[in-house]
Amino acid sequence: FENIINETSYHFSHTSFCFPFLVSTRSMASKTPVGFIGLGNMGSPMARNLLKNGYPVIATDVFPESCKELQDLGAQVVDSPSEVAEKADRIITMLPSSPNVIEVYTGPNGILKKVKKGTLLIDSSTIDPAVSKEMAVAAEKMGAVFMDAPVSGGNVSPKELVNKCVFVICCLTPMEPISANLILP
Repeated sequence: FENIINETSYHFSHTSFCFPFLVSTRSMASKTPVGFIGLGNMGSPMARNLLKNGYPVIATDVFPESCKELQDLGAQVVDSPSEVAEKADRIITMLPSSPNVIEVYTGPNGILKKVKKGTLLIDSSTIDPAVSKEMAVAAEKMGAVFMDAPVSGGNVSPKELVNKCVFVICCLTPMEPISANLILP
């Protein structure tokens, strides 16, 4: 991850404000635990990078074998998204589809079942914007902040992406991205 771009250019997109951020230097964030849900081709290298930079990671994935490498690197592995929400107030999701995001956030063992007020939820999945808006509204009702933050690194492999990753953060108000500085290492 590279330096955060402190620009807050307001790109109006889907009734949300979008903020481009390159992800970041360690001096910009505290070392509080980061929850990570979705440890596939994209999520696993991102979570490994957090661990490499000294961030405690609390992780889960629908495929437990996906958690083994991260556990060996020091991540705390739990059984469900709701357990991640119990233990972390900064959570990144990197999931393959809209139905997966809906299940992880609102399902019987979803994040929103145990999310704490003030929790920052960063969804890096590439999904339908309507689902992102729906999750933002649901999170807001629970006192959490949901940010739609798909990643882009151009035409590179997931392993290369962690060194060239750009978050595009979209949220309901223009003030929320300030809190992104609290998580992005």
